[in-house]
Amino acid sequence: TDDYQTVVSLGDEAISLGYKPTDPNEWLVFIKAYALTGNIQTAKKLSTAALAEDPRIHRGICTTWEHIYIISDEASKDEIKQILLSFKCSPQ
Repeated sequence: TDDYQTVVSLGDEAISLGYKPTDPNEWLVFIKAYALTGNIQTAKKLSTAALAEDPRIHRGICTTWEHIYIISDEASKDEIKQILLSFKCSPQ
């Protein structure tokens, strides 16, 4: 999780400076890092923003959230399942 925390720190800094990726797929690593460090709502907001910017990222968003679901702790599973449904991802 140290690596994820570093990614979150870099994401926070970039976002606060107004940067965003030129390719929406670059959001996926940040979405995963936020979710796996306990900031699921920020991850969801980034997912929503990325989808609004480019709907073609839908499969990448779903794959990322499915992976988050698989490796997350049991306490987070229900919330993550709701997020998967909200993005119309087919549950595993």
